Amino acid sequence: MNSGRSHAVLTLLALLASSAAAESVPPACAARLDQQAWIFAGTGDHVYYGDELSGRWMTQPWADALRLVPSFAEVAAALKTRGTTLVLAPVPPRTFLEGAALDRQNPTEAAFDPAAARAFYQKFSQSLRAAGVPTADLLGGASTQDTFDKDIHWTPQGAATAARSVAEVVRGLPVYPALAHQDFVTLPTGAAARFESDQPVIAKARDLCGLALSPDRYQTETTVPAGGLPATTGNFGEAESGPQRWAFGPVATVAFALPSAGPVTLHLAFVTPVAGQEVSLGLNGTVLDTLTGLAGGATTDRTYTLAGRAGTNRLDFGFTDWNGRASRFAPDDARPMAVAVKTLTLSTGTEQTDLISPQTDSSALLGHSAPEVTLVGASSSMSLLNFDGALKQALGTDVQNVSSGAAGVFNSLKDYLRDPAYQQSPPRVLVWQFPLIGGDATFDADFRDVLAAVQGHCESGQTQVANGGSGGLEIGATAVPASARLHVWADDQALRSVKVTMGTEPTLELVNSPRMLKQGEFYAALKNKASTPLKLSWPAGINGQVHAEVCAVR
Repeated sequence: MNSGRSHAVLTLLALLASSAAAESVPPACAARLDQQAWIFAGTGDHVYYGDELSGRWMTQPWADALRLVPSFAEVAAALKTRGTTLVLAPVPPRTFLEGAALDRQNPTEAAFDPAAARAFYQKFSQSLRAAGVPTADLLGGASTQDTFDKDIHWTPQGAATAARSVAEVVRGLPVYPALAHQDFVTLPTGAAARFESDQPVIAKARDLCGLALSPDRYQTETTVPAGGLPATTGNFGEAESGPQRWAFGPVATVAFALPSAGPVTLHLAFVTPVAGQEVSLGLNGTVLDTLTGLAGGATTDRTYTLAGRAGTNRLDFGFTDWNGRASRFAPDDARPMAVAVKTLTLSTGTEQTDLISPQTDSSALLGHSAPEVTLVGASSSMSLLNFDGALKQALGTDVQNVSSGAAGVFNSLKDYLRDPAYQQSPPRVLVWQFPLIGGDATFDADFRDVLAAVQGHCESGQTQVANGGSGGLEIGATAVPASARLHVWADDQALRSVKVTMGTEPTLELVNSPRMLKQGEFYAALKNKASTPLKLSWPAGINGQVHAEVCAVR
């Protein structure tokens, strides 16, 4: 092994993975982004999106959005009837934070009032608490240092700060002591690049200006159960059949924790599709080995004895080439695949961790089918940023994360409430995290949907059925109680909207966002008088049948 060469390679790759040159948008490009993309260049490297500067939420000015507090309180009360305590976690936009890097030379940024934004956040949160809804303050401890420069999200470090704020509220609930508890540990898993799809300014700057901006790079973290031999990966792909996992370039990481110093056996086997690939292996900053002259398609199989230290340890695998760098062996795949790892195990003699085969759901360790705390949210709640992991560790209990990306305020929650798993076993605590930007004009129907979906389908009563292609059905007055609960579902999941007419009341349109995972099903808490006939209608061209049932609130 050439230790000088391998040390230089690993150091170079680590620097490449953890840093990027500062980039600012030139004035001419900033003007185009402003005028044609509703994107605004701040000072330094920062870029802001129109929603962050609009002074609106759920299509309303902030002052009007405060009127939604009673609707959130209704949802909390409905969940309480199912034995679930709701905790709200409103996510402040980056423009709300102290020190936001706004360019006051830009008229839109100059017109934005950060002090008014913070006042809205505080008034909204305080009003929710006054209405009896436990609400976390994610603004007070937030920092611009813990958010990305080019997109609206926090980094894993910022997510951890937010998770601790949410955990503080949950720990104060009467139900908290009765939750099943488990220890977790958070491990640093190296550097990664933000997905370009999460930073729309990159594509817009390229299309409008021919400007090549790099995705933000950040330090990743992953939380795992503390028992056994805790270990996890960073900059690896998901487990695939074979089994195998792709390690991504330039550096892929394995982190593990030990209660005391001692030897750890690493068994590593991988296939490289790149002829001449060079792989460097380092432990805690010290080079262990460099594998050179690897033949394309050949399997490399090695076993190492590592001198593990007490606490956190980090293995770095550095690569000189990967898909999209010098080689492009998968031109239709944007992932920076370097080697396909077939075997990756760590063992101490008494404990072993397999990082290739799918891991057992940690909830099984707690002796029940699902965690007692569920998290619903949008992209800020996704596992990629480890908010859910940090919440697990801060709470000392497992958390089921049912969030989905680009879910806005309601979509993940609506999806979750439609799931039979929720209906059969509601959680004891539901954390609803939602962004205070954007939002749809359908919020009234969305609240009605959530209120009815909490209680699920009708336990009794006649189901009305109509041919989907007919575009409508009627429910007679005798079948409709006051303040009824409506449930509609279709054979054809292409059905995304249903209009409900109730006598002289304004027509209610139930809408499923295309970002929802579950389609063709709708709920609504109606505000009708008893014996009010209902007329349902939907767009033509729906295949199969549409079903509807109406019943009283439980």
